[in-house]
Amino acid sequence: MDVKEIIQEVTEKIQQSANIKAVFGDPVERANITVIPVSKTSISGGGGGGFGHYDDEDRPKGGGLGMRVKTTPVGYIELTNDSARFVEIAQPSKIIMAGMALGAFTVFSFSRVLLRWLKN
Repeated sequence: MDVKEIIQEVTEKIQQSANIKAVFGDPVERANITVIPVSKTSISGGGGGGFGHYDDEDRPKGGGLGMRVKTTPVGYIELTNDSARFVEIAQPSKIIMAGMALGAFTVFSFSRVLLRWLKN
């Protein structure tokens, strides 16, 4: 297998894993409500792969390719007979960052008040 064939195979596998099913999950129906899971999918560098061999003249040949497919659940679409709505799933990282920002603001504000009080 040469370099072009390996790159083609890896690219096809990445495309297969980043298809529409990775963004919209299979619908689930219960009691006149249909729920469709929704995810965010991104492809970026960061993974890795490689290969190597010796050619007919005993010279080393090789190459590599790296990509990453990341899928993160973001919410779901809720369908009823009367309506459709998107419901966002709370992202723990966003909640943690908001808590850290609030904590930093609180510490900063308290230290300013404390410094003013100590000056008097």
